Amino acid sequence: MTILWSNNASSTVSGSITATSTSVQVASGQGALFPNPNPGDYFCVTFYDQATKTLNEICHCTARVGDILTIVRAQEGTPAQAWAAGDIIANLVTAGTLAAFVQAGTGPINTSLVYVGLDTGTPNHIIATTVPSFSSLATGMLINIKVKAGNSNTGPVDMQLNSLPAIRCSRTDGSDMVGGNLTGDEEMIFVYNGVDFTSMVPPIPQAPPQNIFYVRPDGNDNNDGFADTPTHAFRTVSGAMSAIENRYISQVTITVKVGDGMYVDAPTETTSYIASWYVVGNSTNPGNCVINSTSIVHSAYPVNSKCGIASSFSTINSGNVVIEGFTFQSYLANVAAGAGSTLIVRNCNFTAPVGGTEGAISAFYGSLSVYGTCQYSAAGPAVSLVESSGAGASVTFGYDDGITQIPLTFNFSGTPSFTLGTVLTEAVGVYGVANSQVAFTGVIPTGPAYRVQSGGGIYTGNGDLTIIPGTAPGVVIPPGWTQ
Repeated sequence: MTILWSNNASSTVSGSITATSTSVQVASGQGALFPNPNPGDYFCVTFYDQATKTLNEICHCTARVGDILTIVRAQEGTPAQAWAAGDIIANLVTAGTLAAFVQAGTGPINTSLVYVGLDTGTPNHIIATTVPSFSSLATGMLINIKVKAGNSNTGPVDMQLNSLPAIRCSRTDGSDMVGGNLTGDEEMIFVYNGVDFTSMVPPIPQAPPQNIFYVRPDGNDNNDGFADTPTHAFRTVSGAMSAIENRYISQVTITVKVGDGMYVDAPTETTSYIASWYVVGNSTNPGNCVINSTSIVHSAYPVNSKCGIASSFSTINSGNVVIEGFTFQSYLANVAAGAGSTLIVRNCNFTAPVGGTEGAISAFYGSLSVYGTCQYSAAGPAVSLVESSGAGASVTFGYDDGITQIPLTFNFSGTPSFTLGTVLTEAVGVYGVANSQVAFTGVIPTGPAYRVQSGGGIYTGNGDLTIIPGTAPGVVIPPGWTQ
């Protein structure tokens, strides 16, 4: 419906009308001074008497044919009255007409409008004055904001409009926005749902705005991980990896840099939309960055650890991880590669699992490789240093294919001892050692050098098994094999 206007539209009544008449004729030829409404439109006319000019009635004219106007009587609280020939009828501004318009200042809330504004705030904090303006919010209001250039968001977003308190912005499912949901210099529509400003952004993982994230002991797993500060960094490795894989999809490696400290955690990487991970602590001094998973109380671990009693770090399914620069303290294996996964461990310190049922370095149907400079320190016995069990399971120390060489120096300290052997392979699991690239140093562990059983195997670069340390000879139980 449109309210119509004409400038200086005024005439006199031709003849007379009663208080119930639905049409009026103006002076001959003067109907053309008034608008000509289309169906659904109207214009306002005001009657007032010629004699005293104190009587009046406001009507809506919904149609005009020549000098005859079709009218709806008694509008805006004015009474219907009889009008005589010569009384005045004019197209005037009325209070009701003005109230129908949204003012440039504070006006009535209208959920059929789109309120438009330009962002003047900072990334993650939109500040705007809207046109039209408003001083309160109503459910269903549409807000169109052009995000300030350079203000692409890096994490959760709030919006402050017309100096009202800032209100959280969410994605279509009500979840927090994640980095990259808003793009600088582009427009975004929000709907006020009575609590938050809901955006048109669906909760679909997208490429992260950066490929390096941070963890530190004074961080928070609800942070964005974008900087090495308490207000940005994550608190745990498992919290960081869970948040990242829930928020993003990446075809390149995501690096998680972990600050020095003690982390009670048991991170497990499973299938995700992250192509691969590089989790790095302190490569120079691994003893400064500790992952402790010795507790058997599930609640001791972060909610996102995925395992209660677990390895200090493990992979399963299609998990693909390189982890470097940590000391592991665990109830089960220090590190473990489960079915279908790949785990590479570099420059780390290992300890005896306190549960006493698994090797410190274990592959269960997965692939695990150890490189760099590593150490095993223990004051008591363990099942084995290496355990490889299950079809497809392999643990590899060092690498040499004649073209590429990756060395490993592995040192034993304390009083290490292994009840089944330094290396245990079973259930067709395999252990490989690249003799030319691997050096075992330090004390010699007490116990057999290896135990090969139930179809397990050991292969070396030159067939020399004496490289594997132990105070007793290795044991091969057929159909186990070595080469």
